[in-house]
Amino acid sequence: MKQCITFLSTLLLLLCLHVPGNAQQSVVTQISDPGKLYSTFNLKDYKAQLEQQFGVSKAAEMVKYGREETWPEGLNTFDKRMEDPSQEALKKYKVRTVVALNSNQIMISVSPSDNSFMASRYLLSGQTFYIVIGKEGLKNTTAPQLKEAESTESDATNRVKQLLKSK
Repeated sequence: MKQCITFLSTLLLLLCLHVPGNAQQSVVTQISDPGKLYSTFNLKDYKAQLEQQFGVSKAAEMVKYGREETWPEGLNTFDKRMEDPSQEALKKYKVRTVVALNSNQIMISVSPSDNSFMASRYLLSGQTFYIVIGKEGLKNTTAPQLKEAESTESDATNRVKQLLKSK
């Protein structure tokens, strides 16, 4: 009976550890340093993780609209982004943090509905686009972490199996 109670207590503890507690939330922020943009960042490298975290269709949208060639006309080349009006436009965007891809880079979203005050050359008609930016390029860097690729079984299940094997 004592072993059963110990086992159930351990199982409960492991399950509690697996439940996300104070997960960071996305925030509305602004770009403070447009020079920290990664215009050709390869989001395809993160596709599997993005699919697990956001779903297949949303991940496909992020990958497609996360590179400069799909950005609005005023930003879709390096030369255009370096012009003073574009640099100022980037700083005026109301952006949302989407996910921290790693310890330095955050994906943000630029939605036309949040930025209706912007000139049309800096927006995609009816389409959100995504930018990867270094943390030091944002005013607020709070963002949910990109989750590790999941295995077929949860970590809690694997821990319980390991405990049972050790007995």
